[in-house]
Amino acid sequence: MYDSTIVSSELKAVAIEIPGVFIKVLRRDPRLGLVVLSRMAPGATIPEHWHSEVHETAFVLQGDNQRRVRRRGPRTDAGQRQ
Repeated sequence: MYDSTIVSSELKAVAIEIPGVFIKVLRRDPRLGLVVLSRMAPGATIPEHWHSEVHETAFVLQGDNQRRVRRRGPRTDAGQRQ
């Protein structure tokens, strides 16, 4: 499926337009979109938004994350899959 190995510690984190949110682009596919590793500062919030052509999957590696999908979604803690 993947043709390369990415060492995320070798990638530079880039601040995006949302305060407290940084991303590292792991894979960029013109057809499928981006695969990113994101870091959010405590209390950072990503505004509600929609993806019209791609799906979004989030894995929480440390801490917790509250997601809303049309309505308030379940809480996801580190190590859980949503």
